[in-house]
Amino acid sequence: AMAMLKGLKDLKRRAVESMYEAAGGDRTLDPDYESMRERYERLKIQINDAGAATSELMTKSRDYWEACAEATSAMASYYDGPFFQDWPEIESRLRAGEAASEMRQHVLFVNSVVRRSGNMLMKERALDPARSFMANSIPEVDRKVAEREQACKDMDSYRRRLQQAQEARKTMVMPNDAIRIQKNESQTQELAAKLERAIQVYEAANAVSKEEMLKLKLARDELVDLVTIHMLVAVAEVLDFASSRMAEIIEKLPAERVERARARVRELVRSGGPDRVDVQPSTLNKAMMLVSGKAVLRDFTKSPEQIAKEEAEQAERERMAKELVQQEERARVTGTMQAPLRGPAAQEAPIPRVAMRPMATPARDLSHARMVTVGGKAGKVATAAPGAGVPARGKSTSPPPPPGSVSALKARFGGGGAAPSPVTTTAARLPQATASPSPRGAPPTPPRPAAAAASALYLQAAFDNIADDADELEFNAGDMIIVEAQDDSGWWTGRNVRTGRSGLFPRNYCHEAPVSPDGAMV
Repeated sequence: AMAMLKGLKDLKRRAVESMYEAAGGDRTLDPDYESMRERYERLKIQINDAGAATSELMTKSRDYWEACAEATSAMASYYDGPFFQDWPEIESRLRAGEAASEMRQHVLFVNSVVRRSGNMLMKERALDPARSFMANSIPEVDRKVAEREQACKDMDSYRRRLQQAQEARKTMVMPNDAIRIQKNESQTQELAAKLERAIQVYEAANAVSKEEMLKLKLARDELVDLVTIHMLVAVAEVLDFASSRMAEIIEKLPAERVERARARVRELVRSGGPDRVDVQPSTLNKAMMLVSGKAVLRDFTKSPEQIAKEEAEQAERERMAKELVQQEERARVTGTMQAPLRGPAAQEAPIPRVAMRPMATPARDLSHARMVTVGGKAGKVATAAPGAGVPARGKSTSPPPPPGSVSALKARFGGGGAAPSPVTTTAARLPQATASPSPRGAPPTPPRPAAAAASALYLQAAFDNIADDADELEFNAGDMIIVEAQDDSGWWTGRNVRTGRSGLFPRNYCHEAPVSPDGAMV
């Protein structure tokens, strides 16, 4: 009970002293302690911020690599899905599929293994030590500082009360105030003894608190080094592992485009980064800033030199963009788009023009496919099921079988014999079997003579063609065909340069060759 009563008296005394100090009363000051106390409070904020920054870095790193994984997975899926399947009748010009697939696998590995390993290092060697520092070391020093503050309040309270007793003694005179004087002297002696003990407690607590704050500062230095070293190493290891493999993957992309992209990034870096759009104040805010003197007129206007520089930079960007578009358009027209490269020294090779596959007839219900007569022979109008004729990825396949039969063409010229001579044939057109311009579905007209050898027409096979009869020309995708005769039906006569054989072939299985068989441009 006595200890509790003493504790209550101490609380009352310190509360009164706090109110007195808040009202502007004097208090004991130690300049060294006050300076260290201010820095100690900042130290706690700094350590807390360091731990929060480490935690934020780990979270942002996870978000960044997860976003990269999602983006690379989406890009790689395009090459296996929509980009490849949506246009089956046109030869694909996609060149980055292999690099996109490898980048997806690499980024997924970085996110699931490398990034998590780096984050574990930061947690064990940076975040956990910072949390332990805040949870254990800081509270201990706070306790020492609080004891020092209480000792200071006790000392100041006893000193102030002693001064009040001494001032009261000066107003007392003998013999009228003999009893009061005796009581005052007893109180003065008691307060002087308490003040002496309070001074001793304060001085010891003051020295201990300063020593503890100094020790904490040294521990803070070690902690900051620990956090910084492991944070930097973790980030550097993740980036180094990721970038080394990425550099190898980038080498598989077209070198010219990669170099243009790199040049653009370096240009922006040299100029200090991309243009930043500054949020301009409203007209009213501008007026208020001008009237209040917070801004002058030139703060809202650009100098002629700045305007000229911005216009020149914009013009240069537009010129580079226009030039890039023109280059790609010329490459598209001439069929010289760059092939994917395997290294910086790889040679670029021209890519053949886009080869068109025979367009399918619009989907309709032909389950009761009607019969048509061509050259005295019956033939069924062929229809492909939805999705039929779509080539498998990476394989060269023939288009869907054309309607009708080539025998109809042969029947017109004597049935089953050799292909008609370009000189002796006559044109006699039969009714079209279907609205589709498919070459085998329409009755042919006699081939007409090809141009002179000096201006011979060369075609390149886009698909394999398997001959049904001996007078048909068989070829593989990529073979060069010299045209000998043309016909409006779509069945032409030509010679396969590779095999040396001649015969009838469907024109829409080939596209115009960019070069002749001997390598000369046509």
